[in-house]
Amino acid sequence: MRKLLTAGVIAATMVGLAGCSNGSNGVDVTGDFGTAAAVSVSGDVDTSKVQVKTLIDGDGDTVGKDDNVEIGLALYDPTNQKDLSPYNTTSSLASWKQYFSSLPDQIDGKKIGTRLSITGSASDLLGAGNASSYFGLDDSDPLAMVVDVIGLVQSSDPELSDTFGDADFPTVTLDDSGNPTTTITTGVTPKTTQVKVIKQGDGETVAAGNSVSFHYQLTKLRDGKQVESNYGGDAASSTADEAGLIPGFVKALVGQKVGSTVVAVVPPSEAYGSSDGAVMQHEALVFVLTIDSTGPASDASTSTGE
Repeated sequence: MRKLLTAGVIAATMVGLAGCSNGSNGVDVTGDFGTAAAVSVSGDVDTSKVQVKTLIDGDGDTVGKDDNVEIGLALYDPTNQKDLSPYNTTSSLASWKQYFSSLPDQIDGKKIGTRLSITGSASDLLGAGNASSYFGLDDSDPLAMVVDVIGLVQSSDPELSDTFGDADFPTVTLDDSGNPTTTITTGVTPKTTQVKVIKQGDGETVAAGNSVSFHYQLTKLRDGKQVESNYGGDAASSTADEAGLIPGFVKALVGQKVGSTVVAVVPPSEAYGSSDGAVMQHEALVFVLTIDSTGPASDASTSTGE
């Protein structure tokens, strides 16, 4: 699950498995595209060359060699039968290629929606000497990798409006349990974060620097795609400051009462900006958040409920 502050590179938590199972060249993958990929390998992996197999044929735009792409990736050690990097979607190709230098070549010409299995020696996939540094493996050891080509990463900010009004807020409906459904209306991106209270709470007010726990849903304003949500699960917790959360999210929290549910439309400059390698770079975001509790700041580290 992506943290609300910056995109990580390797660390991630395995998400629940569901959906398809694909086998190719001894590599078996279970899990929905773009959501999960549990990898296993039967038999020996040919380490004499890199082998790329298509497990799912995508039908989206074709990826060019210079495109930055949102990637779902899992790395597996067939010898010891263990995950080296459990499946995650926290980083784009611009970040992953520092670990897998041949990855741009392997997805060049593939379509969005494609799932690949890639096998070969550790040196071929990671570069000579890197397997030892990263994982304590020899260059000759076999590796198996699964790559989902999820979507093109934005290369520029959307047009910004200084006349964002109430009608421009996405429509948010809450079910009986308080879980939100978000529908994009105009898609207008404000110059600064805009916040609207959907349900007014009557608890303590969140102050800047307070500890706070919350449930949240993150949606892209551009296409209405839900990125993540912890509604129905454990609350996330952090301090209400920009050292732990993106600026627009802090603006949505501070001044709100415990028990409130709010929607915030956040421009890229107050989200992930144009950070190279961030999957959410240049994206305007929509957050729906429900504030569960707040109190004095503690020394506890930021948690996203993982």
